[in-house]
Amino acid sequence: MIETSLTIILNRIEDIENIENILKDLDILSPIYIIQIDDTFQITFTTEYEYYELESKILINYCDYEFTKDLGNGRKEIRIQISRVQFPYSRDSWGRPIEDPINETYYLIKKVTKKIDAAKVNPRIKVLFEKEERSYYINIVCGVIATTDEKGFLVLNDFNEKIKADNKNNFLINELFETRTDAFWQGYNKLNNYVQNEFEEYVKNKRKINKRSKK
Repeated sequence: MIETSLTIILNRIEDIENIENILKDLDILSPIYIIQIDDTFQITFTTEYEYYELESKILINYCDYEFTKDLGNGRKEIRIQISRVQFPYSRDSWGRPIEDPINETYYLIKKVTKKIDAAKVNPRIKVLFEKEERSYYINIVCGVIATTDEKGFLVLNDFNEKIKADNKNNFLINELFETRTDAFWQGYNKLNNYVQNEFEEYVKNKRKINKRSKK
């Protein structure tokens, strides 16, 4: 029996709930140990299955990040670390020792993106209707196409309030954008039409009020 020991290190406290839910959904038939050391969590379990789908499930909620084996040069924040080690005494189904036991570590780090995409765009758009100030929001969330596992960004079909990242109802368009900036400008184009309709309604109401005041 080939056994694989998995160790997951979380370097941010806020990630523990999300990772726990992913592990629960995987229905792992093995006890999972969770240890907290200051602001770090260590999760360990041993299984006959490597659970490589763990990385793809994690990335659904971290679309600004990517897993890598090579940290390269320079200091990078390691948000999550996943290590897999197969015991050298493990044997395959024929009773033979495994020739190349797994011993690998993947690191979840921030994606290296274009400079224009690195800037954080404020989702709040201020619009003036003459002296009246109104606020609109371009809500962008992480998205994934289940059939292809393609990841990117989606724009939500609600411009009147800021929506939490986990609210993914009513997509504006059924299209994934590679960068947050691309998604923002697509949302901005749609917002123009929405605001124009509201402005026309604003003008109509103002004319009605002016007519009443003249009587």
